[in-house]
Amino acid sequence: MSEISKKEIAHLAHLARLELTDDEVAGLHHHFQAILDYVKSLEALPDLELSAEPRKTRVELREDVAGESLSPADALANGPQVQDNQFVVPPIIEDLE
Repeated sequence: MSEISKKEIAHLAHLARLELTDDEVAGLHHHFQAILDYVKSLEALPDLELSAEPRKTRVELREDVAGESLSPADALANGPQVQDNQFVVPPIIEDLE
């Protein structure tokens, strides 16, 4: 069985620039070990033949045609704030000057 030590978890946390308490490391140790145990259990599954082409059937695509769309009034009807046929949203880029 693969094992991971608390020291290795602390090292990973350090590499990720995480500050963990001893209790957090112990909790993560439990979770990491459960993940490793699960991966180890997958080794018991039979090998499957892999294929470079997983899907042998051709995917049929529909023709790209324009259909009905909403009118501007319908599209803007549920907007929280509308002005001049446009949604009003808060600025996300502040003035850099």
